[in-house]
Amino acid sequence: MCNYGDVDLKNSVAVQLAMISAVTEVAESLKSRAWLRGGWGMDFALGRITRVHSDIDIFVDNAVYNEIVEKLVERHWLLTNPHSLSIQANFVHEQESCYLTPIAHRNLHDPHVPYGPWAGSRWPESTLKEAGKNTIHGVEAWYSSVSSQIECKESSPGWMGRPPRPKDLDDLLLLRTIRQRREFS
Repeated sequence: MCNYGDVDLKNSVAVQLAMISAVTEVAESLKSRAWLRGGWGMDFALGRITRVHSDIDIFVDNAVYNEIVEKLVERHWLLTNPHSLSIQANFVHEQESCYLTPIAHRNLHDPHVPYGPWAGSRWPESTLKEAGKNTIHGVEAWYSSVSSQIECKESSPGWMGRPPRPKDLDDLLLLRTIRQRREFS
């Protein structure tokens, strides 16, 4: 068993994978999809877990966003930001964090922020139309496109007003390797 401070890493990964599975299941029950992004998006694109993740970032289709939020609350997930759902839904479940970001699109094209302070802002065009699906430890999930993950990782230090974190630089290297392998296969 691996421990990091007070966090049981084996349990943390198991809980996060179960949360990914739950969000995927709820989205599919509504005839929609959820797309991983961030660290878990990269891991699913790669097909393996690369590191311990502090949270889960997921795009959900704006058309079913409110229903997904409601269904997760019914499953006793703690919604920690009920007054700012126009930006994203922040959940805690079994001491793990999951952030659902609504994304609007037209048949997977023209992905954009549907409402809130950044309404109309565009996500990379490839985000959903070049998304992939993979399985890790029996959990199958969609992930946002590798190209969009690269673009967001490259841009986020400016958005966040901070220098790139070491993990972001590591992620960029892995994502570029994935993209390069796919271009030559």
